[in-house]
Amino acid sequence: MNRETLAQPASDLRSTIPDAGFIRIVMISSFKEGFGGGPGKYVYELARRLATRCEVLMLRPGETTGFVDEERSTGSAPELKSPGGVGSGRDAGTREPSSPRHLLRHFTIASAGKDDVRYPLLTRATVSRLFAALDQFHPDVMHAQEPTPISRIAQHWACLRRVPFVITFHVLPGRELDFGAADRVMLMSFPILRQSILGFIRRFHHRCAAGIMMHEEICRRLGPDSRPARLFILPSVLDLKRFRRCRAAPSVGTWNLSYVGFLSDRKNQLYLLEVMRYLPVNFRLRLIGRALTPGYEQKLRKYASAHGLNNVEFLGQVSNDELLDRLEQTHVFVSASRLEVQAAVINEALASGTPVVGLDNETLDLVDDRVGRRLPAGTPAVEFARRVRQICELPRHEYEEMCRQARARVRGMDWSATVDGTIAAYESLLPGQLEHEIGDDALVPRDPAPESRLSLAMMMISSLLYALNRRASRGINADECKA
Repeated sequence: MNRETLAQPASDLRSTIPDAGFIRIVMISSFKEGFGGGPGKYVYELARRLATRCEVLMLRPGETTGFVDEERSTGSAPELKSPGGVGSGRDAGTREPSSPRHLLRHFTIASAGKDDVRYPLLTRATVSRLFAALDQFHPDVMHAQEPTPISRIAQHWACLRRVPFVITFHVLPGRELDFGAADRVMLMSFPILRQSILGFIRRFHHRCAAGIMMHEEICRRLGPDSRPARLFILPSVLDLKRFRRCRAAPSVGTWNLSYVGFLSDRKNQLYLLEVMRYLPVNFRLRLIGRALTPGYEQKLRKYASAHGLNNVEFLGQVSNDELLDRLEQTHVFVSASRLEVQAAVINEALASGTPVVGLDNETLDLVDDRVGRRLPAGTPAVEFARRVRQICELPRHEYEEMCRQARARVRGMDWSATVDGTIAAYESLLPGQLEHEIGDDALVPRDPAPESRLSLAMMMISSLLYALNRRASRGINADECKA
């Protein structure tokens, strides 16, 4: 297959199966639910929605290794049937079509850590239990969101069983460590390790049968040594029903500005604080989200204190319901982020009917003067402030029209289209054999190649960090880590 072709819009595909319930999917996340920012939220929601039409097994971090409680999507699910040996995946024999009643099951890998960073316990025993569970579930396709140790082990099983393995690109290829990974895991900031990890990521992507991305820019950044066999485009997605309750923020003499997302140098909230120096005191900035590193939030608070910015609020992470309340109170959503791939928070602001003013990056394609202001990346803070004030001081009828245009701008971004496109992409991988040979890199081969040594080293380091974090949090039973 020619890997130089551009990505195909998944909307161009048509599902040939009205009820795709016979497809079995393993959905993989390296984050516990409620963590991982946009990618973390996306994978759990996608799994639940796919489970209304398919059978889904969620592979994720947990307290222990094994199956946990089931989430029933529509009644009881069919009993899992053992494939009886190595005949799993694409080369398996005939199998009973599944019931129209589907199920979302969960298999967890014992992991320890804090917030977004979870280190899995990856011993031989853990891998054996995971492989046995995957053989029992007998998936038709596996879908990961990030190239982490859990995803790599699952990909190895897919290689052995010749099951198509799909990756969704939530960050720009070649810039993976600039999207917060190095902030979360300090080991990744060392230059020698950075190059090794980036090489590991490129090989991981290259082994995938397909890659799903949200815009064409990701495809252009993929080199020949990191390009999956097939590429599909699925634009950003929203649960539009949630935002219908939002109304245009009232004019009460105080103007609320908001930003939603991790506090980090890449998100550039320090610039937003500088903007506040050029706005009157009746403008209030709300920063919604927790810090990737404590040091950056302290830096922001110190700046606000030094410049007397008593109109800046640090709200931390809030629930989905509270987020809707905050967006409904927001007159202008502001963003100065330097580097992005997903436009989730921008699109959510537009869906709530909130005008957006932002510095240009990869995710502001939908923003223009009808729904806000899209400013060049080097715009001085004083000019940014002037554009914000310009929108807030519009006549009320003009401001409300801008809010209506913002809602209209994202009207087509609904989950139903994403689920249809995702299933169609899966189906396109199922007939016949894979069109390329997926690398068959053993985790512990007899004659280790550099890639195999790196995979094994990642397992050992992850298990060590698991033990250290477990001991730090509530003590550890020494027998627990015996493989």
